[in-house]
Amino acid sequence: MPESTDSSGFWFMDGHITIHLSKATNADGISIVEHLLPGGFGPPLHIHRGEDETFYVLVGGFRFKQGGAADLAARYIFGQDQRWKLAVNVNNLFDRTFVAQCTGAAFCFYGARREVLASLGVRW
Repeated sequence: MPESTDSSGFWFMDGHITIHLSKATNADGISIVEHLLPGGFGPPLHIHRGEDETFYVLVGGFRFKQGGAADLAARYIFGQDQRWKLAVNVNNLFDRTFVAQCTGAAFCFYGARREVLASLGVRW
């Protein structure tokens, strides 16, 4: 984020951005940023790992995609002496497309598709 708190703002990706309070200029690390966006426009899919966002929409609406993937792990122990173990692990259970990692503003990577791993074991 630019350090400037210039009230005239700047243009970025078809939106006008005004920084009212920069996290670098206050002890609480809070930023207040105003985005003026055209209809149907929004930022690319991305993840914030070390910060939260709060939105206050003045005019119009905003659609959010929150996601990621649901994972499932199940284990079943069976047999008269409970020597057998069946385990199933599923990553991205619903096979959703989601952004898994971003290394910069323009470099994001999608997460893996559904993956199922099953194992069967016996204790001797």
